[in-house]
Amino acid sequence: MKRIFVLVLSLVMAGCTSSSSYQSDRPPQERDTYEGIGSVERFMKDRAYMLDYELEQKCTESKVSLMKARADKSSTEIEHFSAAVKRFCRNKPI
Repeated sequence: MKRIFVLVLSLVMAGCTSSSSYQSDRPPQERDTYEGIGSVERFMKDRAYMLDYELEQKCTESKVSLMKARADKSSTEIEHFSAAVKRFCRNKPI
């Protein structure tokens, strides 16, 4: 009887252990599965991270393009990329 109880208890406990509600072994940009209520917070954090990451990439690209425009002394491109830097590089010096 005790063996059956231990066996049933082991099976129940095995069913209680679930995997992570999100793919914790992957970086945020590679996660594509979020399950359960606990994953909502992680999804929101990953989403915010990705938006910040994309903004940082656009900021860097705009700065590089602005430097190239300044080197070429192209006033039209300087204006365009200066506006892009202001839009994408919030609170960051040029």
